[in-house]
Amino acid sequence: MQPLITEIHREYCEPIKPSLKPVAYGPGLLETLKNLEHRVWFVKNILLKGYVSALFAPGGVGKSMMQLSMAVSIASGRDILNVGRVQRAKVLIINNEDDESEFQRRLGACLLHHNIVESEIDRYLEHSSGYGQPFKIAAQLDRDFFPAWGYDALRAYIKETGAEVIFIDPFISTHNTEENNNTDIDKVVELYKAIAYELKVHINIIHHTKKSGSDSESHAGDPEAGRGASSLKDAARTVVTLSAMNTKSAKDYGVPDEYRYQYFRLDLGKNNYASNHDNVIWFRRVSVTLPNGEDNVAIQQIELERIANEKEIAKSPAFIARALYSIVGEDTTVVLWSKIKHEFMDVMGLGSSAATERLKLIPTEDSKTPLTLKVGASMISLFRKRAKKNFAHELHFIKLDS
Repeated sequence: MQPLITEIHREYCEPIKPSLKPVAYGPGLLETLKNLEHRVWFVKNILLKGYVSALFAPGGVGKSMMQLSMAVSIASGRDILNVGRVQRAKVLIINNEDDESEFQRRLGACLLHHNIVESEIDRYLEHSSGYGQPFKIAAQLDRDFFPAWGYDALRAYIKETGAEVIFIDPFISTHNTEENNNTDIDKVVELYKAIAYELKVHINIIHHTKKSGSDSESHAGDPEAGRGASSLKDAARTVVTLSAMNTKSAKDYGVPDEYRYQYFRLDLGKNNYASNHDNVIWFRRVSVTLPNGEDNVAIQQIELERIANEKEIAKSPAFIARALYSIVGEDTTVVLWSKIKHEFMDVMGLGSSAATERLKLIPTEDSKTPLTLKVGASMISLFRKRAKKNFAHELHFIKLDS
């Protein structure tokens, strides 16, 4: 088993000698900027080369799946989460909570769902399980703080392999300092920052949020949502939050409450190097069957706003009328609802009750707001009425210019 502390690093045991090395600016600055290299975002607006980022979320929302999906995106060079351009690079995932077989299940589900073959991540993705023997970057004995064995081990690994993006899951398991102590947590994060700065890599850290009560989205986009000391948030260049869908969002987007658990949102809570935006990105868990017959889970982005808008459009009388006309054809003037109901259900993707509710949106014969639609050069008027004999619903299509 790895010792907690391998050596006492001098920079944490001796007073730091102050040193200022100012750079003077004046004429020539703008010319210099012309040739300045662009920032390297491994994942647009989230993972920036040379810095540390944090991902805050409650337990069970999808932190590990999100981190794994970002890792696969970077390793394959494919934006499987549809969050923006990705920069391909070698990735290391350090996970202290899952053993290797569990990681294989999650990785397999991700690859299968997003149609990625193993060769696309070959030599670009590696995983280190700390389950039972956790990776440690910092340790505290009494009140003395030291870098632990993982500090030098991670630096050596990066130098040897050329890895450029490191994922840590979870932050709290990589040190034994007091979680609520800003000074202690700042020292831990400084170790990660030192590695990121020295070796020009990105390090992404998973951390739990505070308890949010009954509203699962109350912490969405809040960089202060991280549990314990705020110094983790202060040290991170970017902070994103994940939140499970609450009942209000489920209602707004037309998601049945029994399926609400499948959805969660990503919000950018802090980004010091990109313009602020209020975009919410929704994701959905999907079941994936593995080659051994077991089921596992992958995630994919889902455009809930577009789907909700399409559902609203599909409820409009004009949309319904056009769907009905496409079923009956141009030569039909009167048709019984019962004869076309099932075909209408298939076209609209509706159940029986929902289809009947859509029918009620078609105006009656004596309506003061008649429904018309343009079909080619013709104008068609559509209304519904009850048949005199059996009171069955009839749909009438009248060409206005015939």
